[in-house]
Amino acid sequence: MPRQPRSMETVERLLAAGEAIVKRKRRLDRLTMETVADEAGITPQAAYRYFGDVQALILLGMLRLQAIEHERLLDFLTAQAFDTETDLANAAVAFVIQAFQGMARIPATMRNRIAQDYFDICYDVLWKISEAIHSAMARRGDPCAGIGVMQLTASLTSVVAVAKSLLLHDATLLNQPGAQLMLVDIFLGALRRGPDPPAH
Repeated sequence: MPRQPRSMETVERLLAAGEAIVKRKRRLDRLTMETVADEAGITPQAAYRYFGDVQALILLGMLRLQAIEHERLLDFLTAQAFDTETDLANAAVAFVIQAFQGMARIPATMRNRIAQDYFDICYDVLWKISEAIHSAMARRGDPCAGIGVMQLTASLTSVVAVAKSLLLHDATLLNQPGAQLMLVDIFLGALRRGPDPPAH
């Protein structure tokens, strides 16, 4: 991705144009580099200098949205103290469900294509978020401060993976109380399982 201010501005214009078209048309198959360039007010040739094809533009747009959601998750889970593991699980699950419900409002065909082709679970990012949560709890002396980074990562990864599966199968399931309880149980199960002791 280009780093010069003018180049960054052009990339931002292209991403904003792509997002505007998708919101209007509510379909990904109507998105082309030519329509994006026209919406952004630049030539298609200039657009192709930044993105080889429309899939690259969509992927960067999705990565940017994921980065925003990861930052929100980090801020949300490090800003509050958790007295119990269940409090932590409820907060994490509520956040993940809210994030996925945003995707649930997208038409099913487009939502499934985005989720299957462009939405990847960022395991390394979830590990870093877990490290930050662990550090924040330890600094504050939270009752949950003994939870390890590996356990937090396993819990977050499990919840995100199952929530994505529900979204792909039937997005309305995310609104079901039973699904929320199941995700909390999954989070707690991974949390309480913990790493195996080393073999002697």
